[in-house]
Amino acid sequence: MNRTLQYLNTVGVAALIAICLWQWRGLRDEQQRNASLDLAQRELNAKFEEQTRVLNGKTADLDDFRARLDKAAGDLSDTRAKLEKTEQRAAQLEQEKSQLTDNLAVWKTAVEERDARIQEANTKIVGLSDRLNESIKKFNALVSDYNEVVGKLNAANAASATSAAGAANGANGTNAPKETK
Repeated sequence: MNRTLQYLNTVGVAALIAICLWQWRGLRDEQQRNASLDLAQRELNAKFEEQTRVLNGKTADLDDFRARLDKAAGDLSDTRAKLEKTEQRAAQLEQEKSQLTDNLAVWKTAVEERDARIQEANTKIVGLSDRLNESIKKFNALVSDYNEVVGKLNAANAASATSAAGAANGANGTNAPKETK
């Protein structure tokens, strides 16, 4: 029985060695799998952290883009309002220009009419001036003739006064004329 026990003992030790080898191999496979899973988990964590950083950066970029878009939309609204005001002002200025052009045409017509009246009045004034000058020349000739007639009349009155004085002196007995001072 000893031999059987030895044999059983040897078989038991061999079985135990086989079981240990089998467990050791399973444990080694488990450790390798755990190591590769740890490595994969670390890689996934690193990838996750990288993607989180990228996502955070993209989120920040998206927020920045949204802020810029909102600002651009606000600026666009302001620009549209300014453009509308500018267009209204341009339309108003165009209307004022049209009114001023019409007023200018009316003013030009009025100025032309005024110039025509001034020219007509000037022509009348020149005619009246010529007639006045002619009347003045006639008046001056008349005054000259009047002065000549008055001079002759005064000379005739003086001559007649001298001859009347001489006749009166002749009646007095003096023939000499009297001097008057």
